[in-house]
Amino acid sequence: MAGIEAEFAAELDRVTFSEPRLPVLSSVTADLVATAAEANSCLARQLTGRVRWTETVRRIRQQGVGRVVEVGPGRVLGGLSRRIEPEVQVRSTHNQRQLDSTLADFISTPTPTPTPATAGAGHRQEV
Repeated sequence: MAGIEAEFAAELDRVTFSEPRLPVLSSVTADLVATAAEANSCLARQLTGRVRWTETVRRIRQQGVGRVVEVGPGRVLGGLSRRIEPEVQVRSTHNQRQLDSTLADFISTPTPTPTPATAGAGHRQEV
């Protein structure tokens, strides 16, 4: 797998990355991506690196995010997210119609915000 990571990294080096304009959280580091170079590095490590999903979901919640959209087939990540942070609203989408409906719902309803007492507190379940 290390060979494919090097090949993928070489392809990524051909791409011009911009500095993130919106917050981007890497599931490899469970931290915010601050620079274009860091985005490139995180993507390269995504193929073989350990996914830190529990830490990532907790960090999402600590950042004040109350809603998450899982895009693609299946509902595994959404289900894991609910187990890690039960207060987060998760919607799974696997086609354009569902994605459009989800985004319309999110735009028309207020965003839930974590309270200091609940944001990431007391959830010790590891996945």
